[in-house]
Amino acid sequence: MTYKEHFTNVLDLMERYDNLINCHLVDFLTENLWNKFISLPMKLEFEKIAAEDPKTDWWVTELSSELNNFKNITQSLNLNNCPEVINYRDLTSLLSKSVNSKNISSKHESFFMKNKKWHEIDMFSKTIAHFMKTDFDLIIDAGSGKAYLSQYLSEIYGIPSLAIESSTSHYNSALQRKNLIHQKYGLSFPKVCYINEIINEVTDYSSLIDDHFLDGNDRNNAILVGLHTCGNLTHSICKSFIYSKDTKCLCIVPCCYHLITNSFTKKPNFSRNARMLAQQSLERINSKTEPMSQKLFYRTILQVLLRSLGINDIKVGRGGPSSDFPNYAKWALIKVGVPIEKIPSRECLEQMYCTYVADQWKFEIFNMLRMYLAPVVEAAIILDMATFLNQSSGFLKPKIIQLFDPAVSPRNYAIIATK
Repeated sequence: MTYKEHFTNVLDLMERYDNLINCHLVDFLTENLWNKFISLPMKLEFEKIAAEDPKTDWWVTELSSELNNFKNITQSLNLNNCPEVINYRDLTSLLSKSVNSKNISSKHESFFMKNKKWHEIDMFSKTIAHFMKTDFDLIIDAGSGKAYLSQYLSEIYGIPSLAIESSTSHYNSALQRKNLIHQKYGLSFPKVCYINEIINEVTDYSSLIDDHFLDGNDRNNAILVGLHTCGNLTHSICKSFIYSKDTKCLCIVPCCYHLITNSFTKKPNFSRNARMLAQQSLERINSKTEPMSQKLFYRTILQVLLRSLGINDIKVGRGGPSSDFPNYAKWALIKVGVPIEKIPSRECLEQMYCTYVADQWKFEIFNMLRMYLAPVVEAAIILDMATFLNQSSGFLKPKIIQLFDPAVSPRNYAIIATK
């Protein structure tokens, strides 16, 4: 199956389950989403299983043919199952045979990285080093943050890097991190140049290279990279790459889909709820490293309470106690500005919880079904970007690679394009 065929199938499934994808979990009780958006055959099967075992683990239980079909079709449309996508295992095997570097293991402590960041930087760097074998002269690290990637590429692979960061605080943190590593280990990263500048669709990388690399070497054959570029920064980098004469290769890992304001191709229309869903990690749920938080269900009951108090369209946010619903509700009501004297008593809040707790299993199933759709929406977002690059220029042939272990790093798909 080609990217185009996979994209078409993904969009078809998203249209079929539009209601599940675009709803909001907090409305589960107030909008009666169980009866609105779950088909009758599915509901009957779930009720039969629940009647036999009220404490069923819905992630591992044997499902009916219809529910299995739903699970199988959503999994088949995960990017991992598109034949044109290089998966993490195949990539690891490929890179182990092609990339040479210094003794990386001895450098782990010196780079002050937690395990997740270490895994991402290591795999991304190996991929970049693999492409650098085609004689690229320079890395342009767009949205470089604290310059983890630029400093690592410089020290381990000897690759010059232009680290561009729009956030002044992150830019300063990169310099502080550089000084800290220099003081402790004597590493100075002389091949990294730090720039505090906003990247947009018309960023002139050629001028930046000319202004900041004055050693006389040829720097007109650069690779533009972005590791976990947030929201619309991905759009800016992709569009600036197309029109930049000196950037010959693009390697970008998008993230923060909820901050994207629109699609590239305009074909899919991603609502905020859909983009938020795409952020979820089915792998982590399946591995039980991130079980459903009890506070998710508390929030749906709270929505009933907020409506009864005439409070609509308000954001509660994360946090709050998870010990029981009364404590959570009191915390949330105070946070949104409800006067203490208008907060219901603990007894009333406990009674409210008892009224709805019997529906918690339905909520867990509803959440599970949406979670199975999460990788499908992510696939649409990534394929939308790749399709845009392909359509923008006849000579761009983008490739999608699963760069990281999905259980470690949920945002793990890279888009690579070479001119």
